Order: sequence, then C-alpha cells, then structure tokens
Amino acid sequence: MLPHERPAAVLRWRVNAAGRGGRLVVRPLLSGRDSHALHHENPALRAEAVVEGERVRWQPYAQLPPVQSLAAADYQHDPQWYRNFLLAEERERGFEHRMDLWSPGELCWDLTGGEAVWVLLAEGIEGPRGAGAEPGRHPRHPADRRGGDPARGAG
Repeated sequence: MLPHERPAAVLRWRVNAAGRGGRLVVRPLLSGRDSHALHHENPALRAEAVVEGERVRWQPYAQLPPVQSLAAADYQHDPQWYRNFLLAEERERGFEHRMDLWSPGELCWDLTGGEAVWVLLAEGIEGPRGAGAEPGRHPRHPADRRGGDPARGAG
C-alpha cells in the first residue's frame, strides 16, 4: 500500500497455506537519487543504522531525509553495495543505463505466527502539498529539482 501523496509504503506478507509457517528475509535496496540521475557506489555514503526496538533509521547522505523502517522483524546490519543494475528502458532510450544500489542489511520475519508488516517512510517530508510546495504544483516539478547524485552534490 502506498499512502496517497505521502513518502511512505506499507508492505504485508502472509503464508496462505493453513498451519504452515516460514521465514521471510527482505534486503532493502536504497539509492537516494533524483529520478533523473543514476546512483553509483561511492565513499560519501554513510552506512550507519540507528536501531531502537522495531525501528531502524538510515540516512545514507546528510543532505537527504532519513529513511525509517518500522517492523516486528529481526534486523541484521550488513551494509552491501549491489552493482550494475540494468535499466532497460533507459538503455532503449539511448541513455546511461547502469547503476548501483546500496543495502543496509536484512530484515527477517517468522511467519509461523501470522503475517509480516513493514512500514517505510521518509522523515521530514510532508508530500506534494507540504512545506515548500506551491499549491497545485508537485515539488518534483522540473523547476524545483535539485537533481543529481547526492554523493556528487546537487546538479
């Protein structure tokens, strides 16, 4: 589920077979990039995680909002870069089409007790009609974009 006009997502998994359990492992992949830029492995990324019970907070780049994870899951901090993702549509359009994504670690749920629910949200962002947005204009309007790869600065 994606809440309307909010930088958040709610994901839910469950085992459909009665009496069956299982283990679900999820490894989030983060980029921290403008939608018109590519992200590449870089030393500017901050790999720390702040863990407080069921909350995990990542802020890979100081100039970007933190990402907060809320889940009744075990979190294993294991930062890894995943390299060379192919963006087929960008390749077809003749643009640069390979990028890297960063994963802070893994979340693991025991599904024997029911379903797994995961909430992800960007802190400090209110959505299209939040602070800094003109009425009727989405903040990602081309005139508002700072753009670029956060590791290389704006632009």
